[in-house]
Amino acid sequence: MAHSSNANLLVACQDGDGDLMQTQLTWVVGSSIRTALVSGKKEAKALLEAIGVTTELTSLACDRCYGLGATTIWAFYLDRKDTLSATPLGSFS
Repeated sequence: MAHSSNANLLVACQDGDGDLMQTQLTWVVGSSIRTALVSGKKEAKALLEAIGVTTELTSLACDRCYGLGATTIWAFYLDRKDTLSATPLGSFS
């Protein structure tokens, strides 16, 4: 599935207003889905850490999420038990 918007990262956030780096990742129900365009795994890791994901989990995401920060659109959110979830949604063009 090709995606035409200018984003390769979607995150479920507590706040839909203001700077993305000033909010926190949350679970999908009741969240604001925010988009971001990051250039590479380093930027993706910095963004995820800024919104509350631990360094350990961001490192795992960089290792296991193919195309993160590049060609694959990824959605990140917390499940009901506060477990980080990452889902590939398609390709970025």
